[in-house]
Amino acid sequence: MSRIHESTTRRKFYERVEPDLNSGCWLWSGHTDECGYGRVKAPVKTRAHRMAYLWNVGQIPPGYVVMHKCDTPACVNHDHLVAATQLDNIADRVRKGRSSGGSNAGEASPQSKLTRMQAEAIMRRRQNGEAFASISRDYPVSVSQVRRIALGERWNKGG
Repeated sequence: MSRIHESTTRRKFYERVEPDLNSGCWLWSGHTDECGYGRVKAPVKTRAHRMAYLWNVGQIPPGYVVMHKCDTPACVNHDHLVAATQLDNIADRVRKGRSSGGSNAGEASPQSKLTRMQAEAIMRRRQNGEAFASISRDYPVSVSQVRRIALGERWNKGG
């Protein structure tokens, strides 16, 4: 990739990043996959956090993944990213209580970062026309997760 093309690619990449002053995350506001990870084509399709790691930290060792220390899939802040094995990534998830233990939903899910009342508040704010990015600044979830909650795709009240 030429130096000029790489510079343009980086500029376009960071135009899609919105800082979250509460968490320190840099939230990807572009296209996301079904798990909330940012997706980019630079020069091939990859996850946005991997691109941020490559540009700011360096090469990802063979067989390693880029793990989020902040547990926010949409985050591309290289200070929140670390190269780790998939086993390290799984152990981190288990240690933090984010492993799914069954068909828990809503507040009952060990992965839930929100209460039912918070999820309902997100839905109301979106119905009132507030932008997903604006709403996400008030909650410990990504912009894409707020979108899924507001659209009723990802939050289940459980029980």
